[in-house]
Amino acid sequence: MILYTIVPWEVIFQDEEEIQPTHLINAAGRTFSVRKTAEGDVIERLHSTDPNDFLDQRWNPGNLILRD
Repeated sequence: MILYTIVPWEVIFQDEEEIQPTHLINAAGRTFSVRKTAEGDVIERLHSTDPNDFLDQRWNPGNLILRD
């Protein structure tokens, strides 16, 4: 099998046990897929149709959304 992709093979062939579940939340008027941690919610994906949301550094994947 040959894969022509820029995605690292570690991501493609990772164990299902390593995959952490994500949850959808609404924060600041936007919808995010987040991974729950002790510090807060870590952004995995922003769900938006507004291109300006993706240019805002606050909503980059890996950033924390603090819980209230």
